[in-house]
Amino acid sequence: VVHNLNELVPVLTIYAMFAAIMVLIGVMIAKSFRLGAKDGIATVFSGVTRNSLVIMPIALALPAGFEAVPMVIVAQTLVELCVMLALIKSGPYLRKLLR
Repeated sequence: VVHNLNELVPVLTIYAMFAAIMVLIGVMIAKSFRLGAKDGIATVFSGVTRNSLVIMPIALALPAGFEAVPMVIVAQTLVELCVMLALIKSGPYLRKLLR
């Protein structure tokens, strides 16, 4: 795992940018459809969250040479969890933004 850490840096950057863009898109969708604060927050969370762990069994079954794939999937999940925690902490701000 340690020798594959260099491969994770660009991937983590992409996942973080995806999450930031999806927050903005979620807010724009919530505002354009005039959703309430609760529905708008649910829209933002739904856009940020992806079910990458669903494909973990497939990733673990890949042949030699693809050892980094499970690590990348777990890294994506960790980025999502960090973003979710940040969104939960910013809940009051999101609620004001979506009113």
